[in-house]
Amino acid sequence: MAAGAFVRFRFALDANRIAAVRYEVLGGPALMATASWLSEHLSGKEAEPAAVPAGLDMAHVLQLERAEHGMALLVEDAARNALNSVAIRLKLPPKA
Repeated sequence: MAAGAFVRFRFALDANRIAAVRYEVLGGPALMATASWLSEHLSGKEAEPAAVPAGLDMAHVLQLERAEHGMALLVEDAARNALNSVAIRLKLPPKA
């Protein structure tokens, strides 16, 4: 993984659904492409960490080189953490 790579997500919700996704990226093209793809993928979905696909699945969809798979895992972690924070703030019950 590239040193200094960073990604942060912010979600706008409509009820429990993701109405809009904003992201901030510091990193190379693979990180930017994965964050962009995920923001489109999550729009309209329920605001829960389980909505985030596995990083390696995103890497496969985007046909990332093996050396870039770490960027997709970083995006997965950042998005799930952000959605966990949303669930905590809204006191949403965890899905079984």
